[in-house]
Amino acid sequence: MRVAFINAVYQFGSTGKLVEHLAHMEGIQPRIYYGRKQKVDDPDAFKMNNLCGNIDHAMRTFLWNAQGFSNRNQTETLIKDLKAFAPDLVHVHNLHGYYIHVEMLFEAFKELGIPVVWTLHDCWSFTGHCAHFDGIGCRQWLTGCSKCPAILLYPPTFNQGAISSYYNHKKQVFQSLQSQLTIVTPSQWLASQVAQSFLQHVDLQVIPNGIDLSIFQPTSSVIDQFAGKKVYLAIASVWTKLKGYEDLLQLAKVLHEDEVLVVVGCNKHQKKQLASLGVVAFERTQNVKELVELYTRADVFLNFTYEDTYPTVNLEALCCHTPVITYQTGGSPEALDTSTGAVVEQGAYIQALEIARNRTFDFHSFDAQRFSKTYMLQQYHALYQRVLS
Repeated sequence: MRVAFINAVYQFGSTGKLVEHLAHMEGIQPRIYYGRKQKVDDPDAFKMNNLCGNIDHAMRTFLWNAQGFSNRNQTETLIKDLKAFAPDLVHVHNLHGYYIHVEMLFEAFKELGIPVVWTLHDCWSFTGHCAHFDGIGCRQWLTGCSKCPAILLYPPTFNQGAISSYYNHKKQVFQSLQSQLTIVTPSQWLASQVAQSFLQHVDLQVIPNGIDLSIFQPTSSVIDQFAGKKVYLAIASVWTKLKGYEDLLQLAKVLHEDEVLVVVGCNKHQKKQLASLGVVAFERTQNVKELVELYTRADVFLNFTYEDTYPTVNLEALCCHTPVITYQTGGSPEALDTSTGAVVEQGAYIQALEIARNRTFDFHSFDAQRFSKTYMLQQYHALYQRVLS
């Protein structure tokens, strides 16, 4: 089965690693197209853009809100290579990220007349600007975006006047392919948003993200600096207000002496700020063994995010048998049940702390297999077979 994969990155970040796993499934002859980060050493991968192209796209986005509608020459090169590869199907992931012209790409898909699978990792595909709207409580996308309250959030632009026309243009381009298109979302929450959007008539399937259970499992820990203390752990790739950083600052002020908050993913300023409150703070770590030890040592994992599709950190914590307490945000609660975690309303970090202190969690009947990378890949392979038949 010849499958072409398109994503902003490859072998980097959650989406880039997902593409790598999919491309190396048994029975797949892959061709991977990407446009950001460093060039990887893989004969099946084709980097179709460079830093100058990314910068040009970013400038056009800032000036004209042209995210996803730039880099014509680079996209032309991709399409030429794609047609030469002659795939049986195309699997698309993030089309935002300053690297590609989606209208040209969709025209090529129509010309090829082959099935297209599009995994959505956020909400960009059906809004007039933003990738997430949950944290700001915006619902304009249901009928048509105009004055965007998130105009300076990713992907930032100052051109408020282009929001409405951009929404309508994306609608026209993406709806034009709906007879060939199957959309995949990692969470029921994102599927419910798609079902209300202008993509509501597209074939839709939910396939949750999976993780490597040979890595994320309960393990013996050599971490001894928290002896005798109850450990609350929080992890993010980047800490912002919408990730719950300010709530963690407030939480740190009300902890008892026998409790400690551990935060991973901080920048140097945040690390210093948290340390002044008695928080043990780490910068982003690539040491997976150390991460698994932290998950296992923690008594509770706290996820105070205000916008998220289906956070992998929740799965990693659960598979290390660490209970998760999260806000009622997006797809964040979907992996939990009452024996392995709890859900509170956004901003209710004091309630989350009381639950962490007083509730007992039980992992005796916990089935980690439903979060496994193997199970996820099986579902994607079955989807490929279905759309081809």
